[in-house]
Amino acid sequence: METLTVQAFLNAEWQDIALIKFPGSEQGDWFTTQIDYLTDYAIDFLERDDYHAVSLNHPVSLYFEDHGNPGWLRFIDDIIPSGASRRYWVNFLDISELPQGQQNFILLKFGTMSPVGNLRIKDSVPDRDSLASSKTFSVTDVMNRASDFLDYDQERGAAAGGATLSLSLVAAI
Repeated sequence: METLTVQAFLNAEWQDIALIKFPGSEQGDWFTTQIDYLTDYAIDFLERDDYHAVSLNHPVSLYFEDHGNPGWLRFIDDIIPSGASRRYWVNFLDISELPQGQQNFILLKFGTMSPVGNLRIKDSVPDRDSLASSKTFSVTDVMNRASDFLDYDQERGAAAGGATLSLSLVAAI
């Protein structure tokens, strides 16, 4: 069974809070998922359905309950790459020939290091690159969407457009 670690940004740091499990992955079923909060975390925040939970529909608990409806947990749609970002990652990871369910798992595993909101998949966060802190871009590169800037941004999970570009521009100034 494949699992991925969910992290939440709480108290100004990323914390492991739960595991997304794919119980049918060995049989090729990538659409059945369950969420299991880490025990210590669940005890500390039991029954919370606010920013401590992955979703209002899945408050912090000690045991996963699918209410007799096993399947894809909808909160995952909020963090998995979609639209142009999904197309980029499918192409970048060369997974277009795989079934959609398996693509979804791989996208979660490698392409959710910086989704919108306070959740991410820990497994997708790359190891710290010693050159990353020395890589810089001018404000002009950011404003003109220079290709090396866009590549750098996308490889780190940014959609490189609209609000993302604005945030990158603000960060560059």
